[in-house]
Amino acid sequence: SSVVMGEDWQWQTDDEYGDFEAPLGPAEGSHYVKAYWPGSGNIFRLTSPTFDLSSLDEPYVKFYHVQLDWTGDLDYLKIYYKSSPEVQPVLLAEYTTTIYPWQLDSLALPNPSANYQLLFDAYLNWGYGVGVDNVIVYDRNAVPDVELPVVVTNAVSDITENSAVLHGTITDSGN
Repeated sequence: SSVVMGEDWQWQTDDEYGDFEAPLGPAEGSHYVKAYWPGSGNIFRLTSPTFDLSSLDEPYVKFYHVQLDWTGDLDYLKIYYKSSPEVQPVLLAEYTTTIYPWQLDSLALPNPSANYQLLFDAYLNWGYGVGVDNVIVYDRNAVPDVELPVVVTNAVSDITENSAVLHGTITDSGN
């Protein structure tokens, strides 16, 4: 699904993140989202599209994020969720320390509903900004739709207390 950009967030495609001293392109792909403001007191929000999580057994979100302090000043990230448009956002997680380079995190999504939204808030305080990349909502209990090969065991050898070598034949490749 698509990403709904807050007007204060911007796409980044280059290998520089603000004025970071080390090159930092996207965690994955060719773009990421960054909030930056050379000052303090601003909060920029990235709002997800509405997700229908009502059929997921154990909904999770995974994402990459980055935030680097500038001589002690740090921008930070808070993530909220809304289970319906009428309710106030509920804090899901907050990251208030330096994170560099990209860090992958995964969070359980409580109170799944048919009208679920995620909100990524960047609290800007003279730091180098907050970056977010590759946000994916998924069902942790979902079994991937893959066919596994069928293997017939013909013999066992080299048996020890902790291991054994199985000899077998693949009778169906699973494709």
